Amino acid sequence: MVAICIQCGVEKTTLYEKCRKCAFEPRKTQENLIKSVYLSSARFDSEVDKKEYELELRSYAERIRKRLPIAFDPVEVERLRIQHAETDGFNEKSTVRYLFKVFLPGLILLLELICVVIALNQL
Repeated sequence: MVAICIQCGVEKTTLYEKCRKCAFEPRKTQENLIKSVYLSSARFDSEVDKKEYELELRSYAERIRKRLPIAFDPVEVERLRIQHAETDGFNEKSTVRYLFKVFLPGLILLLELICVVIALNQL
């Protein structure tokens, strides 16, 4: 993945990381985070699209380094904003908690069945 710092144009390996050159932190505001996603290949699913966009990202990086404005596509920015809102509540802890709630009853039932089979085999 390729990501570009929206403040200084340095190439990064992850879009969420603090910039090693200018110390810009994309997570500080939602707007900065969305623009950081926009300026990363992570917003595409297909490897072909990612590779094509990486070339475009390098031209964006050059524009940022020259202090030229970037024209963010408002439709794409809005799509990323909606996607962020939909996924904002998900994190590792909440996911594990959800999976635990969903699968725990099944695991308990499976253990009970195993105990019954073992008990029947001992008869």
